[in-house]
Amino acid sequence: MVKSLPLRDAYLFLEQNNLKLEAEEIRASKDTYLKYDSTLRRAKIVVLLKEKGIFEKFVDEVWPDGITKTNFYVNLYKRFVNELSKQIEEEENEEDITMGDESNLQNFLLKNIHVIEPDLIVLEKEYALNMPNGKNRFIDILAEDKNKNLVIIELKVNRGHERVIGQVLLYRNLLKRTHSDKYIRVIIVARNISNELKIATEGHDFIELYNYDMTFVVNRIND
Repeated sequence: MVKSLPLRDAYLFLEQNNLKLEAEEIRASKDTYLKYDSTLRRAKIVVLLKEKGIFEKFVDEVWPDGITKTNFYVNLYKRFVNELSKQIEEEENEEDITMGDESNLQNFLLKNIHVIEPDLIVLEKEYALNMPNGKNRFIDILAEDKNKNLVIIELKVNRGHERVIGQVLLYRNLLKRTHSDKYIRVIIVARNISNELKIATEGHDFIELYNYDMTFVVNRIND
């Protein structure tokens, strides 16, 4: 019976051949393909050894059965890479669509801020907040209500997940550093508000949740 690539011995071999960082990266990887996880790690090791030109040395010293299973591991890794490339492309396309949708939603609200709350006044879109590391974060829309309170309006074109809480709390606390004399409200606008987000906002009276539904109206313009 052909033995699978021995992972522990393989990691040790990589370390002994100045590939410690690569070994740690493969060991810590959470990548999976179909039902493969440890098998995918083995495939990564085989491909790495071949790229470094020391696969034959590894076979001679550690894994005598390696030659008979090489193609399986190499082909598995190729299928994984191809699938990963497809996923990345799909995510990029989805991100492009999402960014366009969010821009449309933002533009609509900038012109029709009253649909959220009467007497709201838009102060600025993409309001910059200074982070300690020097990088800026941006509030989608910064507004002011009738009581002169500042209102952070965060837009999510798809589902509003609970993780948005951390984002808006960060924005609010950063804004308080420069506007300590102001009460700051937060409004989250999303197509769908998750139950988790509803629970996460309990006890935070300064946070309000809104969902939206964008519809299209078609009118004939010629007789």
